[in-house]
Amino acid sequence: MYGRNLPSIMRDVFGEDLFSPMRLADDGRRCWAPAVDIFEEDAILHLHFDVPGVDKDAIKVEFHDGVLSVSGQRKSVHETANWLGRERWVGEFTRSFRIGEVYDPKSIGAKFDNGILMVTIGKREESKPMTIKVS
Repeated sequence: MYGRNLPSIMRDVFGEDLFSPMRLADDGRRCWAPAVDIFEEDAILHLHFDVPGVDKDAIKVEFHDGVLSVSGQRKSVHETANWLGRERWVGEFTRSFRIGEVYDPKSIGAKFDNGILMVTIGKREESKPMTIKVS
């Protein structure tokens, strides 16, 4: 297929292990990371983040020096509960992706619907495929 496994390729392209819901924060604390689907369709890069229970106003999308960062926070709804089990991650999250130069940061859009954050980035015109007429 590729000669390497897919997680290794994704790590090389996006700079992180996409398949783990747990991350380490800058200070070494464990934190959660929403699952993300990444695909390209019609010269547009799509990133869909699973963020159920996260308020739209608690999400920040930033682009700086070729890196797209999505961060936010999911708050616990039962802080004082006597927990018997807890599988849903709460707290802050950050996901960062190095975006190739073929994409135009001026075209970045973000939409939040039903617990899914959808970020889109279009390709630069000069990066889109073109057909050359043979004379």
